[in-house]
Amino acid sequence: MLLLSVQLFSEDYKVVLKKNVTLSEQDLKKNNKEIEIAVKRDYNLLKEASLEGFQNVFYQIFQSLVPEDGPDKELILFYQKKTQKFYSDFLSMYMKKTKAKVEKIRYVTNDVVEVTLEMQMPDMTKIMEKAFANMRKDGMLGGVKPEEIERMSQKELIDKVLTREFDEMKKAIDTIKDYSIIKTSIYLEKDNNKWGIAELDEKIQNMKDIYKSAGKK
Repeated sequence: MLLLSVQLFSEDYKVVLKKNVTLSEQDLKKNNKEIEIAVKRDYNLLKEASLEGFQNVFYQIFQSLVPEDGPDKELILFYQKKTQKFYSDFLSMYMKKTKAKVEKIRYVTNDVVEVTLEMQMPDMTKIMEKAFANMRKDGMLGGVKPEEIERMSQKELIDKVLTREFDEMKKAIDTIKDYSIIKTSIYLEKDNNKWGIAELDEKIQNMKDIYKSAGKK
């Protein structure tokens, strides 16, 4: 078993077997490929559920901040709506930029594995640094002349400032090369000859229930 584990160590990930695993090397190679596909498929389902949940939480938070009637209500609502859309779009971009790489597959039994993932997530500190460095360089309004600013209404000015800030944040994440790395483990099992994250439907439902408690769209 030790020799087999060494043979199966690859530049991509390591395969470890517990003593009770009786699979042949051929079966292991076939399983490993199926597990890679299953991890990617099910991880994306969890990521989509998480993204949907966060977006609903953002919606609920901004809804709870609707101001009382007053002279600035329309302006505040405009600011909140624009900011909410940015957070939703930015989170979607952030999730798409997050990568998961299989680092190790550990066979607990012939039909149960623990998969260690290396999660690469865009470094938010670097994104903020890059975005605000560009804004300092070109100005909050990106070269808009002072006389043009004087002619703007409050709403137009807020729109310009937020659009400039959000655009720079999106550009920064789109070109990011710095990632934070964390490791996590998930269990997969083979059921009806198909690999998948154990109790995936239950995990997704639990996510939805958690977000629902914060308010659903």
